[in-house]
Amino acid sequence: MTSLPHSSAAPWAQLLTLTILFALQPLSTDLYLPALPGIAEHFQASIAQTQTTLTIFVIAFGLAQLIAGPLSDRFGRWPNAVAAALLYTGASLTCALAPSLEVLILGRLLQAIGACMALVNARAIIRDNYGPQEGARLIAKSGSLMSIAILSGPTLGGWLQTVFGWRAAFLTLSLIGIFTLVAVVSLTKETNSYKNPQATHPAFLMASYGAVVRHPRFIAYTAAQTASYAGLFAFLSGSSPVLQKVLGFSAQQYGLFFSACAVGYLLGTFVCRKALSLYGLFKTMHLAALIVLIGGLIMSSLALAGVKHGAAIGVPMFIYMIGHGVGTPCSQVGAIAAFPSQAGSAAGLMGFLQMCGASLVGLWMGMSFDGSVFPLTLTIGACAVILFLVVFSLVGRHGELH
Repeated sequence: MTSLPHSSAAPWAQLLTLTILFALQPLSTDLYLPALPGIAEHFQASIAQTQTTLTIFVIAFGLAQLIAGPLSDRFGRWPNAVAAALLYTGASLTCALAPSLEVLILGRLLQAIGACMALVNARAIIRDNYGPQEGARLIAKSGSLMSIAILSGPTLGGWLQTVFGWRAAFLTLSLIGIFTLVAVVSLTKETNSYKNPQATHPAFLMASYGAVVRHPRFIAYTAAQTASYAGLFAFLSGSSPVLQKVLGFSAQQYGLFFSACAVGYLLGTFVCRKALSLYGLFKTMHLAALIVLIGGLIMSSLALAGVKHGAAIGVPMFIYMIGHGVGTPCSQVGAIAAFPSQAGSAAGLMGFLQMCGASLVGLWMGMSFDGSVFPLTLTIGACAVILFLVVFSLVGRHGELH
């Protein structure tokens, strides 16, 4: 399927805006990761306390999707995207000016809600306008563009932390929020042709979520996406203390290291687009699981063998990120493909379940840090194995898109 007639936005404008809406979540994480030790020092907090700013973001991001999706189904994509950009900008300013760790955590919570609304609406817009394979290709193309921001995020964050301190990262995110608002207002049009005034009614909402969560294809692709993202989130939440405190990286070195790993995701989005053309969405998902498994097993094996070097984490994570870049567009589209009139709700529920898994991993990474590389490397390896098992069982049984 190609773009449907009711989508009146120009293709380049839609791609640009979708990329920005998708990018708010990773930028909110990647840009400030190098500042975590600086935040801990400024507020005289422990690593576990400081990582609450990351964990609360994930929890709020997940919970907000349960209402962000229905709001999008009821009021439309455009007004919700505008509200998302406004909230995100205000929350980022709150973080930048926070006088205490508690206020920073509150700002991160609000920031997560804004980023969540942006992402849910972006996924729903794609479901409004495209079939599964073309939608996955568009997400991959958007991911390729988004990778530029992801690659520059940690490096820029490391430089901002070194030169200006941790508040500069959140001021930068405020500017990104303003840019997002301008793009949404000036470049996008409404795409929801199924606005449902009952979408946020509690009884309808429960029935709608019940229908979605019982669908075997939704279960299969959501489980795959959750496992893949959980491994990535283990790296997001656990790599900063491991690389900087255990292996002695500086904030700038960590930023460069993270960016190098993120190149794998960029490469994965290109592989995804090519594989979709050659093999289709179903087989591309299996390819992704194999690549992720290779990366996860190599990382775990090197750690267990006693190899204590940045490359023993960076090279396997690069491979893992390739697989994540291949599989994410497929799993995101596959999970909501069966719900044309409930695209927002399905996208929101998928994101909620994904973030539940990520939040548990984030809590585990904060609690399990013991001054070694083992909690990080073995957790990523376990997530890779789980993804492989899910794809070659649940997705293999229920994942064909007709």
